[in-house]
Amino acid sequence: MNTFRGYYDITDKITEDGYKFINENFLINPNPMTFKYKELLWIKENLYEFIKKSYPAISKKTLDEIQTITVDEIKLRPYIFTTYYHTFDEDTYLLKIIDTTNTIYNIYIIKYQTMEGVYKNDELIDHELVKKVRFENERWYRNFFSNEDDYNKNKYSDNKTESTEEKNSNSRYNTLLHEKEKEIYKTFEGKSYTSEEWKIFEEEQYKIYNEKRNKKGFWDNLFG
Repeated sequence: MNTFRGYYDITDKITEDGYKFINENFLINPNPMTFKYKELLWIKENLYEFIKKSYPAISKKTLDEIQTITVDEIKLRPYIFTTYYHTFDEDTYLLKIIDTTNTIYNIYIIKYQTMEGVYKNDELIDHELVKKVRFENERWYRNFFSNEDDYNKNKYSDNKTESTEEKNSNSRYNTLLHEKEKEIYKTFEGKSYTSEEWKIFEEEQYKIYNEKRNKKGFWDNLFG
């Protein structure tokens, strides 16, 4: 697979890790990275400005509605594919905005891995693999295709209405993840959790942590 940094061999991803090949640009990851609660908050807080900058033609009414989006609504966005622009997993989720004129604006929310330097006293001492989140707009998606015909055939739009059965059989609607939904993802303090249950547990713990932190007194807040 061609990437920004050169050719990346995806053979092991397919033969050993269970990834599915879509085309020369995209794979389906059977276990895509999911967003932590604090990442969902970051998406909520930064989405408005990204859309306003990326799609200046979008109506004010739709922009105002975007500001009311909830964390739960963001969490329900479907995973669509994995790409390797920088040779590490970039798991992509689709947020589709339909404007008052019925124009569709796609926002690609990407959970990705990248290498970052580890510094001590301003000196680079090591590198580590970290997970981050970013937005991309339709221009980013268009750049994966060499011509307009290929792009239009693969564009995420409402021009084609799919039946429920077609959605259930389409890899873009995450069917490969259904087999994993009931598998044990993690065991903590004697209790087993599926991936979805663990996400809920993490969110609850993060909320409890924030509530406790916000209840600290003046001197506690001053000195941590």
